[in-house]
Amino acid sequence: ALTIAQTADILEDKQMINRDKFMDLIANGNFDYEFMDELPAGENRLEGFLFPETYEIFTSATEEDIINKMLSQFDLVFTDEYYKRAEELGYSVYEIVTIASLIEREARVDSERATVASVIYNRLDKGMALQMDSVVSYILQEDKVNLTYADIAVESDYNPYKNTGLPPGPICSPGINAIKAAISPAKTDYLYFVV
Repeated sequence: ALTIAQTADILEDKQMINRDKFMDLIANGNFDYEFMDELPAGENRLEGFLFPETYEIFTSATEEDIINKMLSQFDLVFTDEYYKRAEELGYSVYEIVTIASLIEREARVDSERATVASVIYNRLDKGMALQMDSVVSYILQEDKVNLTYADIAVESDYNPYKNTGLPPGPICSPGINAIKAAISPAKTDYLYFVV
């Protein structure tokens, strides 16, 4: 469940990329995929779409090659059926990936993912704030087990304690099981869960 920044850090540590060039391509690169039309402009536009997978990458690969490899894997796993299901749920692909990223960060085991998805949808349907600590950790750019009152008071459009609805975008790159849960949530009346 890595963010773009964490992915860039790992690739830079392995001396596979120039971080500045990589981040510039993330914000401004021209990538030809169906889902690109939905993504907002800006430095975080590909957050959630660099699909988490083990990749074989040639040492000669450019920053663009690496990003394309991750985006093409997302394009492969997010099938036409998933596009159709997103539409049936009344959400864009970008919103589904945002929901999947929340599931990825909140559910520790696959068996919990569909239930976590149901809590998210139930809270959205009721217009409730999501109040998920994983989103605050994304804002703070650190994984915190116990948030303080100051943490949850942070000024950000992402703050799930101050804002209702989904955050403006994904908070990590979700795996396939989180994506599946986002398009096929369990049917529950739950509004809360305990991790």
